[in-house]
Amino acid sequence: MSRRTLGVSLAAALIIAPTVANAQMEQLLGGAFGAAIGGQRGGGGAAAGALIGVAFGTILQQLTALEQQKRQAALQDAARNGRAKWSSDGKSAKKATYQRVGSVQNVGGKKCQKVKEAITLPDGKQGVSTENVCFDS
Repeated sequence: MSRRTLGVSLAAALIIAPTVANAQMEQLLGGAFGAAIGGQRGGGGAAAGALIGVAFGTILQQLTALEQQKRQAALQDAARNGRAKWSSDGKSAKKATYQRVGSVQNVGGKKCQKVKEAITLPDGKQGVSTENVCFDS
């Protein structure tokens, strides 16, 4: 998928965003990013990527505020140190693992690193995503 197509997809998602309920926003953006990533592989990759992105957005909706904070800290930790993980307690316990993949890129004075993220819900459903994480060098 070209950068222009990616830009148009993201712009469309952001224009539609004010009319979409907050709970659906993560699904919409997840689908757009998934389609962009999948589209680079050709053929049905964009559709498959969109479905994966929506599924991951649904998993992110199920995280509490504390779990979201743990997620952000783990993404940063994995980007810097290679690996990280977190888990929560109770009957709705979730767990996540993070692993740095690829090489570090320098963007605008910040280092950016791709991090593979896997979140597992209490029912065993798992979502996997690769995030681009930037941090001050």
